[in-house]
Formats: sequence, structure tokens, C-alpha cells
Amino acid sequence: MKDPDTSRLVAPDVIVRALELSLRISKHSPPMKPFVRFARDTQSLYGNDRRQARWFFWDFDAMVQRVLLGVIRRTSTPETLAEACAQRWAVNLARLEAKMRLELQAIARAGRQVQFPSDPRLKYILDRIPSNGRFLWAGCGTGSECLALASRGLNVVGTDTVPGLVDVANEWARHFALSFKAFRLDALAFDKAELGLFDGFLVGFYGEMPSRTHALRLQEYMHGILSEEGRGVIVANRRKYASYWFRMETTYSKLMTERLAVQAHFDYRFSQPDKSEEQLRYGLYWKTHTRESLAAELSHSFNVLECTYERDPRYVTCVVGRKQGPSVERERRKSQGLADTQTAGLRISATSIDELLNKVETICEVLEAHERRVQEFYDHSGTLEVTSPIKGVDVDYSAFVGLLEGVSAVLPDSEE
Repeated sequence: MKDPDTSRLVAPDVIVRALELSLRISKHSPPMKPFVRFARDTQSLYGNDRRQARWFFWDFDAMVQRVLLGVIRRTSTPETLAEACAQRWAVNLARLEAKMRLELQAIARAGRQVQFPSDPRLKYILDRIPSNGRFLWAGCGTGSECLALASRGLNVVGTDTVPGLVDVANEWARHFALSFKAFRLDALAFDKAELGLFDGFLVGFYGEMPSRTHALRLQEYMHGILSEEGRGVIVANRRKYASYWFRMETTYSKLMTERLAVQAHFDYRFSQPDKSEEQLRYGLYWKTHTRESLAAELSHSFNVLECTYERDPRYVTCVVGRKQGPSVERERRKSQGLADTQTAGLRISATSIDELLNKVETICEVLEAHERRVQEFYDHSGTLEVTSPIKGVDVDYSAFVGLLEGVSAVLPDSEE
């Protein structure tokens, strides 16, 4: 195989498998984190070099995700990665679609009304968009936030690429007779003549564009639908707050969730400072941003009016307006020569990729089995003498460390 910087082998099966492994790592690593971070066994494996041990184990899941992203970059193009992520996104949200459809059926049977809640981001939008204004929510999902905005006076249009989500969103809008309509459209192919202009928009998936070209194309389309005095809200993910699993639906008991959620606060306190970098998480590509990096990227197409970290520490948000002067297309052409933030090449041959993915799959199997044992511990904690799962659940640390070391060996020296 040629140098991956000059020639890539497009391998959809490898991409799909790597994204599936990424999802499993994200879902099942939290119960293992306290064990590898704080158990004496993991420290003793490196003798007296506690600094090295602490670095290696603290974010073992992020290390594995970097390797998976390196595999994808080695074997794909941004276009094939974008397509695979879109398919993965639809699979990830299938449960939400079913849940929202059942919830609406229950509301209709009971004949009850719903008070759509607000949150800081929705209030942020409402403070910046005129009453009765036209608002576009790109990537609306099942439309919950759109319905909340429509119930407060905005005329809302939502778009998503997943047909089932669009259908559910429209079912909710029809039931409550709110000024909201969802369409199946790709934000990278908006037709201004068809959609018209908007007083505001929100893009919550900006960091999911797998190349600079994709990101600039998204900017171009969003700039095209914004009115002269309009305001756009663009949201990206932060690096600093790496762990948010406890905010999502899990099968964990309440006590287990509370104990493991503490690890997310350790992530926030001790993980790397904010920076712009590529990541995989939950089987999706993400590019994290700081306020400075997000504002700099958006300035190619917009006037950046505000850029701030949200109250929810997972996100950074910019408010933008139309930019006068050189056309967006010209700015996009000027920027195409700038390099993306790329994951460094792996020290691995193309023939060894399957072997590497097999090791990651074994790690996933270990994590899943460990998760079940921790759940069983909490299910029976009232009858046990020990109160900490670290003391009550056995882990073969040597074997697990060997798997992690085998995977991490392909990273370049700068990432070890």
C-alpha cells in the first residue's frame, strides 16, 4: 500500500467496523475507568513510575478512539467517512424515534397538553431572534427543541437527513398545531430559492464535518439562507469536557450512575486543556473546538458577533451575522489549501488493520463483561460486606493492560 498521505484505500467495511467499535468503547468504558485509575494493581504494573502509569490509564478509552480514528483516516476519504457517520447517526437515534412516537401516542390517548420546557440554549436563541421570526434548525432530530421555540412564537423550519425522525417531528407538530415543519434535507445542499431567507438558524453538528472542505461548504449554505439582519447560532463540542455518558439513557442503577458520574468530573478537571482536535465518540466523527478556533473557522464566511462556552461545559457556541465584502465562495477557495487537523499516521501496515481491530474488539468484550459484573455488584450491594466495587469486583489487570499496550503501540511517538 502506498503512503496514506498520497493514496487511500477506500474500505467501507473497515470504516463501519471501526465506528461500531467506537460506539462500544464509548458506551462500555465508564465502569472500568475507576478501576484503571485508582486500583493499586494498575499502579504496581509500572513499578515506581506512577506518573507513566497514571498517564497511560487515565483516558484509556480516548487512546483507543485515537487509534480507531487513525485506522479510518488510513483507509477512507472524508466523503466515505461522512456517509458512514450519517448511517451510524441514524442507527444511534432509532431508539429515540421509537420513544418519541410512543410518547405522542400516550399523550393523544390521554388528551393532555404538554408544556414544552426551555433550557439555557433555547433562551439564548429567543433573546437574539425577533418574535415571530423565521428560524431554521438544521439537524432537528425529532424536533423537541423546535416545538419549544414554536410554542414561544417563532416560525420554525427543521431539517434532518433521517426520514423517520422527520416524520415523528411532523407528527408532533400536527398534534399540537404549532408553527413548525420538518423536511428531509441535507444542510450541505440547501436551496435558498426553495427555503427562502431566515431571521436565524441553529447548527448543532458543526464539528461533525469530517474535513475543512465540508465545514466551509456548510458555512456557505448557511450564509446563503441568512437574512441581512439575521443571526445564526453555531454549536461545536469542547475537548475539556470529555465524558458525558451519564447525561444519556443507561440501564445502570441509580447508585451506580451516581458513583460513575463522579468520573466525568475527574475528566473535566484533569483531562487535557481545551484544544481543537479530531475525535471519535459514540461511533461518530467529532472535531472539538475552543472559542478561538471556532471563531477563526467561522470568520471565513460570517461576522462573528459572540463566541462563548455554554453553561453546559460540553459545548462552545458562536453567534454570527452575514459577512459583507468578498464572497463566501472566494473565501472557501482561499481556504481549501489549509490543512485539516489530522490524526498522525499509525505505525501499522494495511495487512495488519484487521489484527488491530480484533484487539480492539477483545477490549470491548472485556469492557462489556466488566460492566455486567459491576451492575451485578450494585444489584446486590446491600448484601455484601464491601461497599466499593473496586474491592468487590475482580479484574485481570495484567491481561487488560497487555491489550491496551498492544493497541497503543501503533500510535506515533508523539502520542505515546
